[in-house]
Amino acid sequence: MFPGLGPAIAKSIVELHNGRIWVEPAEGHGSRFCVALPGEAAARKTAALQAPARESPRKNRTATHSRN
Repeated sequence: MFPGLGPAIAKSIVELHNGRIWVEPAEGHGSRFCVALPGEAAARKTAALQAPARESPRKNRTATHSRN
């Protein structure tokens, strides 16, 4: 993709967040580094799909109510 330690670190971080990183030529100005990250809802959905299944935290609990 592109050489150097900095871009490699950026690529790793972006991919950990289920994003994309790429380089586009910017005529007369070198290159433009572009990053696209999913929105918060998409990130939560992806995290939920990747997380191991677990029991509901409310299972086997007894509700108690107190009045003052």
